Amino acid sequence: LHEVAGSEVAIRIFNIMHPYQRQLPGQTGDEEAISNFFGDVWDPVDDLRKLKDAKDKLLDKSKQSEEQDIALVDKLKNLEFLLKVATEKNVAKDTEISLLKNEIEDKNQRIVELETGDRLIS
Repeated sequence: LHEVAGSEVAIRIFNIMHPYQRQLPGQTGDEEAISNFFGDVWDPVDDLRKLKDAKDKLLDKSKQSEEQDIALVDKLKNLEFLLKVATEKNVAKDTEISLLKNEIEDKNQRIVELETGDRLIS
């Protein structure tokens, strides 16, 4: 065993401890024969089906992700519009407040002028 590779030693020891009781299949170079030897039947169609299902799931998730991205962009645009409208309303209110303050100042000044004029007449 000293001159044999480690993997070969492991296989030989395994075969000694757990001998295969049935007849070994013939060497055909066929994956199905090897698969049958280990107890499972290799089904290339099933493998392809599994790969296709996995690909379809990934595509669905990608599509859902794109739809969510589009929905988020739409929400962001809507929020930006609402912010713009709110800002415009605040500017309009600030302008209205400034106009009212100016009007009040003008009227206060007029009242002062009238009171001053009444004092001069009296």
